Amino acid sequence: MKEYQQGDVFVRFGSDLHDVALWLQRTPREWSVSQSTTNSATDSWDLGTGYDKARQLAETGWTEGARDFANQLAVLPPNDAEPEYTYDVAGYMPDVALYCAGDPMHMINFGHPQGRKPVVHLVINAVAAGMINANEYRNYGAAITAMVGQIEATGRQVELDVVFVDSLRGGKAILGWKVKRAGDNLDLSAVAYSIAHPAAFRRLGFALIERTPRSWQQPGYGHCGSLTKELAETIGAGEAFLLGGVGVSQGACKTMKGALKFAAQQINKAAGETLVDVKD
Repeated sequence: MKEYQQGDVFVRFGSDLHDVALWLQRTPREWSVSQSTTNSATDSWDLGTGYDKARQLAETGWTEGARDFANQLAVLPPNDAEPEYTYDVAGYMPDVALYCAGDPMHMINFGHPQGRKPVVHLVINAVAAGMINANEYRNYGAAITAMVGQIEATGRQVELDVVFVDSLRGGKAILGWKVKRAGDNLDLSAVAYSIAHPAAFRRLGFALIERTPRSWQQPGYGHCGSLTKELAETIGAGEAFLLGGVGVSQGACKTMKGALKFAAQQINKAAGETLVDVKD
């Protein structure tokens, strides 16, 4: 777990979900409040999880959610705008016209050549006000999970971080963990828990906030903050595509169809191009 203060920004960022679970287990709370553990577990708040189970899921992943996503959520089709092949000096088969023209880049490879796949780095600000229902949180995360698969199906690699940006008495706090590194296989149970299970924020995120300096404590848990490039740079993700998460959805994620459309809009707007596409 990396922890440091940069100006008025407090940073705490785990290497992965398991790292966060172990750190919370051995690190005492700084604040005098403990809503991460004392808030009642309800279906609408944290899918009835509670703190102990939330920390257990951080160690094992959310296999139930992963299985549900795999069974019920259809994989989105590859982006029609993505080329199905590339040219190089060596490859699968020749382009005869280019060969006859003397072009050295006359060999065809399907998809992006191994080792040269472009990386799409997504950072999701997963803070959400209490009015956001747990199912909206879940729908948004399921949509993002499907789109990670869609992007990688086009030959790109996806790196994925989840953060919680909070405005506290001492300044801004950015807390979270690395969900997936570029080149890693998709661990659906870890991705599903990190970005689709409300307990990731309302239990683990709260617990991380409660372990910020005591001088930063407020009567509540601060205010949901916006993820900016400057804040992303504090975790080394200044060139990433920054997503506002379900917290700015304004009810768009009440249905799975709505969540898919909203998540696609977020990703494509952040990227400045059509990375993902949702068919009607």
